[in-house]
Amino acid sequence: MPNFNGQTILIVDDQPNNLKVLSDTLSAANLQVAVALDGESALEQIQHFRPDLILLDVMMPPGIDGFETCKRILEIPEMKEVPILFMTALTEVAYKTRGFDVGAVDYITKPFHQAEVFSRIQVHLKLHSITQLLEAQNQQLQHAKEKAERANRVKSEFLANMSHELRTPLNGVMGYAQGLQMSDNLDGRERGWVNSLYECGSHLLMLINDVLDISKIEAEKLELRPKPVNLMRFLKQLVAMFELRAEEANLAFTVELGEDLPETICIDEKCLRQVLINLLSNAFKFTKVGGVTLRVQAIATPYPPKLSSTSGIASTSSSSHQPPKLRFEIEDTGIGIAPDNQAKIFEPFEQTQSSRHYSQGTGLGLSISQKIIELMDSQIELRSQPNQGSLFAFEIQLVELSEHYQLIHRF
Repeated sequence: MPNFNGQTILIVDDQPNNLKVLSDTLSAANLQVAVALDGESALEQIQHFRPDLILLDVMMPPGIDGFETCKRILEIPEMKEVPILFMTALTEVAYKTRGFDVGAVDYITKPFHQAEVFSRIQVHLKLHSITQLLEAQNQQLQHAKEKAERANRVKSEFLANMSHELRTPLNGVMGYAQGLQMSDNLDGRERGWVNSLYECGSHLLMLINDVLDISKIEAEKLELRPKPVNLMRFLKQLVAMFELRAEEANLAFTVELGEDLPETICIDEKCLRQVLINLLSNAFKFTKVGGVTLRVQAIATPYPPKLSSTSGIASTSSSSHQPPKLRFEIEDTGIGIAPDNQAKIFEPFEQTQSSRHYSQGTGLGLSISQKIIELMDSQIELRSQPNQGSLFAFEIQLVELSEHYQLIHRF
């Protein structure tokens, strides 16, 4: 005979003899037993205690039957997970399926067989205990998750506020350094000190800006602010920023522009520029021989087929295209990235082992760039092999507004 360690069971049966036999048998197996002669009495009892399992007779005239009793019990929020086993001499499939429909988990047939009763009760009590344990663990995990999310938001808001407070006086320091650079009263040694001061301030400002941006993203405070932008002017300004750097590093810098590029796009210019600067800066930083290529092209995308209003047949036209996607690619001939590191580099503060020899940054640039592109409903793609270079790319869907192809972000 099994030992049930004092778990509580409620038996509901309109036959006193059945109640006595089951009660004596189950009590001997160390179960705490409560009994009820009808459905109404069972419903009254469970207002005051919650059993671990219920044995419920199907036919209980003249009151409510077992099916109705089961339904009402499981409507009580505290009882919805308690297993209910029907007891019946009825063998018709319709009765059994009806019992499962109202929420019962099993049947015990009459006349009772002690081994069957113990086996079924034991199985469902064990399942009930496991369910309760999982529910408790899930609640703990949910509380821990909510606590961690609150802490992360507080941390992000703190970093965002601190970064802003640090950036303001640093801009003042750099302004004074720029003023001193223009002075004619400095000798060569002093001018070197001032130049070093300005370069250190610029590097520190870059680090602070990275922390500020990632904090805004994590606090969900980074918003896109699109406005009309002349694409060619935007690209010329971007290219001019890197032409001198390429010349000083003795690297080729190639710009390939596709045909049919839109003249005007509506975009958050600052965010797109930040992404492209991050990707181009990395390309030049990790390339010592060869060069860097920037490609921009428009990719035509067909409209989905439309149903004919008369025939109901789907039809397409060769000239029926959506406004294009704008695709940006930055390809270099640098050190490349090992396959097992390619997913990591988009995580905050992650840098590959080889990149640490080249960079003194925060490791936030690619993470920030990926988050910005995700706000634009896209993803940064990466293809790379060690010592063979890397290609970073992303596509942004354009939509047609008035006479121009424009880029918008749907908030």
